[in-house]
Order: sequence, then structure tokens, then C-alpha cells
Amino acid sequence: MLRPSRMSRLFVLGAKSRLDHITKRLQELKIAHIIEHRKGEYGLCDPLKTSDRYSSLLVKTRSIISYLKVLPGKIHKRDIDDEILEDTLDKIQKQVLDALAVLKKNSDQEQQAKLILNILDVMEDLKVTPGDFRKLERITSWIGEVDSGFEHHLRKITTDYLIRTAPSKQRIRIALFADRDRKDEIEHVLLRCNFSAFDVEAARGMEGSIRLLRKQEEAKISVAQTQMVKSDRVLEQLRTRHGSLLVAIEEYLEKKSAQAQIPLSFGATEETFFLECYVPTDRVKRLKWELDLVAEGKIHFKEKKLTKDEEVPVELNNPKGLKSFEFFTRLYSLPKYDEFDPTLLMAFTFPLFFGFMLGDVAYGLITFIIFFMLRQKFPAGRQFFNILITSSVASMIFGALYGEVLGYELWHGLIVRTHDVMILMEIALVAGAIQVNLGLLIGCYLVWKEHGFAHALYEKLSWIFIEVGAVLLYLSYNNYIPLLPVAGWIVFGIGVLLLIKGEGFTAIIEIPSVFVHIVSYARLMAVGLASVYIAVMVNLFTSFLWHKGVLFIPIAIIALLIGHLFNIALGVLSPSLHAIRLHYVEFFTKFYSGGGIEFAPFGKEKEKSII
Repeated sequence: MLRPSRMSRLFVLGAKSRLDHITKRLQELKIAHIIEHRKGEYGLCDPLKTSDRYSSLLVKTRSIISYLKVLPGKIHKRDIDDEILEDTLDKIQKQVLDALAVLKKNSDQEQQAKLILNILDVMEDLKVTPGDFRKLERITSWIGEVDSGFEHHLRKITTDYLIRTAPSKQRIRIALFADRDRKDEIEHVLLRCNFSAFDVEAARGMEGSIRLLRKQEEAKISVAQTQMVKSDRVLEQLRTRHGSLLVAIEEYLEKKSAQAQIPLSFGATEETFFLECYVPTDRVKRLKWELDLVAEGKIHFKEKKLTKDEEVPVELNNPKGLKSFEFFTRLYSLPKYDEFDPTLLMAFTFPLFFGFMLGDVAYGLITFIIFFMLRQKFPAGRQFFNILITSSVASMIFGALYGEVLGYELWHGLIVRTHDVMILMEIALVAGAIQVNLGLLIGCYLVWKEHGFAHALYEKLSWIFIEVGAVLLYLSYNNYIPLLPVAGWIVFGIGVLLLIKGEGFTAIIEIPSVFVHIVSYARLMAVGLASVYIAVMVNLFTSFLWHKGVLFIPIAIIALLIGHLFNIALGVLSPSLHAIRLHYVEFFTKFYSGGGIEFAPFGKEKEKSII
């Protein structure tokens, strides 16, 4: 619980003839973290023969899911018939592609009709028709926009032309007809006047009035949109009918494809394969028994001793009730294999700090209900919401101790926060001293075990000597305890000398840091007071409005709701961030480095998370 699960490194040698059975059982057991084999004296093992088939089917399934826009959801257990799987997917794919083809065809027709309508609008402004732009032997035409002054430049080269104009923002919209022999000269003038042409090819050659042509195109759009709605309905029906099946097939094929390709991480000879894996020590016997059974005895195992510098994967080993608090450990970094797992401590201190800051019965009850509902709505954030649910319970408990409900003191609590500020400060500082020194003691144990007592004394215990010396000096000079200041200076000096011995003379400049870290816990008091005083101000303002008359009562109720909802939101965000910061900065730095590799057994699906 305080350390990650103990691991064993296992070497497995087996006959290739049983490879498919062994890989299948490995995937089902989900307890072996495979170490990828590097090609060297022995080559890589070939994938199973089914690899190409399952990979191809998986790509096809994902493309169908993408076309149908099937959302991932809870997978209901379904029996997948492998023999007819390909035919099933082909049938669904054909239905989907047929519907998409009809959808695309009508979508293109709609876009074409809309393009023609835009062209017709331009032509109507210029008082021309599509028939005017039919290809003629002696006449060429242009339609588009030019800068002002175009016609002045055009007259300099020819007067043999017909032009229609209409204003268009800061430019001029034109329809120009001229002798084909003058085409090059006219296009040179158009270029000088920044001519931008309209594409009229879609409407060129159409006959009839603009009004008639517009009705025809609008009818085409209506028909196309009707057909598109039908196609969307067909796709929706296919999504409803086959969606859950496709998600189940995808999961099935992912497993089959992974099983077929995992041998690429193994080494091989002509007749045998071999692999190395990490297995939790308490599950090694089961793995050996299960694999020996499916290999029909054609398998050999050898346990290898873990080396000191080996990067062993980490499986956090916490009781079910504390699993949610692994969220914070993972958010920071997984512990290394030989490190202390801080999850257990955070499971106790985080809700404690949170409740100390947001201590209000009503606030705790409201946040409990909100986070409980969010946990049901967003399963991926289950761990995070479980933490906040537990913290909400802590808020209710502290609220009962403070006697606070929505900022009102309905009964006399053990601590009245609006008056007992110094008591809150003292509690916060004591909590800081306990947690910081606990971190130092844990660090001391880990350094002692890794490097010996001397290193632990210099690196960790020296800080405790410094703290004890400082406390003795404070008590002596303030006459709390009749001690000679000399005793404090001696203990303090011993701590400083040990620190210099371990970390060098420059370590002296770091001496204030341990006291700064402890004082940093005063934020527990400050954030809590901010929350209660905001609640008090909301209540006072509401009371003021309430007594102003009947007309102000609705405003008072709205002010009460908005004020307290804002304070609750702030009261959740601020205590959470400050509690996390105290753990990561003031506590973890005393003993924790992190950087562990997560234990990822073959066959285990990755859990969805908000991080």
C-alpha cells in the first residue's frame, strides 16, 4: 500500500506451434508487462498469420464508424461470429456507402444550384441573361468587378463595345461585350484595373428569363435537400441499427489484432519463441500454471533478478477505497519502483485541508450533490469526482464544528472562524509543521535505505535539527519554557553543520526555505476566512435588500442565490488548488521524485480519464 506492487522479471521460452494459444491466454490474463525484444543475435518473432486479416477488418470497421459518426459508449457484451464477420461488415459498408453516394450527389446538385443562383443575381443587377454569354464567333464577353475608371481606359483603345455596370461596394460590377479582335488589348486594360472575374460557366447557355431560371434552380435545391434529408434518415437508421454492433466489433478486432501483432515484441529461433515480461510477484505462479496448461508443457520459465538501475514498471497498490486518490499521484508523476507511494497520505490530508478551508454544512451538501451527479454524467472523471465527493463530506464535518450554514452561525461551534483567527492560524501552522517533517522523515528513511545512515543524517535529519533548534530558541527568548538559549543554539548549530557537511557551504542560503514551507500552510486559514467572509457579505447584502420593501424581495433572493453559487464555485476551486499546491511543493519535495513507468500488462484496456 505504501509501496508499488512487487514485481518479478520472467523469461518465457516456448514452441512456436503453441504461439497463438499462449498469446491468447496472455491477453486474457492481463498480468504480463511485455518487454520489447531488440533485434540482435536473435531475430524478431513473426506476427500470427491472422494479423493482416484482422488489421484490414479493423480499418474497415473504423471507416464505417467514422462515416456513421457512431459515438463511443458502453459496450454491451455480444457474441461476434468470426466466420461471417467479413460478410457482415461488407453488407453494412455497402449500405453506408450507397447512402453516402446519394447524399454526396444531392449535396453537389444543391451547391451547383446555389452557385447558379448567385450568378443569376449578379446578372439581374447588370440587366443581362445567361443567353447573352453564349459563345459567338465575333463577340467575346467578360463579367466581374473592376476598379473605378475602367471605362475611361477602355475608350482609349476602342469604342466598339457594349457594357452594363452596377455598383458593388468600392468597386464596379461589369458585363462587357466586345469584338474578339480586341480581346488581348481589352484584357490588358482589365488587368490594369484589377479585374476579378465571376465564373458563369455553370449558367452559360441557359435560356429563359432570370425569374424563370431562378425558379428552376430553387426547385432543384428543394429536391436535393429533400433527398439529402432522406439520406440522413437512412444513415441515422443504420447508426441506430448497427452502432452498438460496430463498437463491439471494433473492440473485438482490436483485441484480435493486438494478439496477432504482439509476437513482434518477442525474440525467435526457427522452432521457438521467447519473451521477457514483468509480472506482479503474487501472480507469477498463476501465470506459469495458465501458460503451461495452454502450451501443453512445451514451455519453460526462468525468473531473473531485478537489477538496481532497472526501470521496473509501477503498479500502484492501494485499497479500493483509496484508488480514486491515485488521480493526484498520476497527475504529478508515478513513483519509481523503489519509491514511497504518497496516495495513502493524500487520501487523508487533501480532504482534511479542503474541509478546513470550505467548512460549511450547506456548501458541503450542495457540492456533494453536484459532484455526485457529475460522476454519473461523466464516467471518465469518476476518480476526480470521488475525491471531491469525499472532500464535500469533510466540508460538512468541519461546517458542523464551525457551526456554519451558508455563512450563518446557527449554533456555537468549537471554533468561530470570524473571531478565532489566531486559533485557525495556529492549527494551520501545526498542520504544516507535521506534514513537512513527515515528508523529511519519509525522505530520511528512503535515503537511509538507499545510501546509508550518514547520507540520511546530512540530507534530511539536519533540517529537523535546525527546526528543533529554532523552536527551542523561540521558547527560550519568549520565556515560554525556562530553557537556556544556549541549548537552542547548540541544536541549531549541529543541524547547520550537518547540512553543510552533506550539501556544501552554499546550503546555508536554503535554511529559511523549511520555515517558509511551514508558514505557507497559513493559506489554509486565509482561504477559509476569505470564503466565510464572502458568505457573510452576501448575507448582509441580501438582508439589506430584504428590508427595503416587498419590491426588493425578488432581487434579494436572486442576490442570495448568485452570491452563494459564486462563493461555492470559488470555494471549490481555491481550496482544491491550494491543497494540491501544499502537497506538491511543500510536501512531495521532501521525499518524492517520481518518473516511474506505468505497469501496462498486455490485454488491459486503457482506462478513460480526464487527464
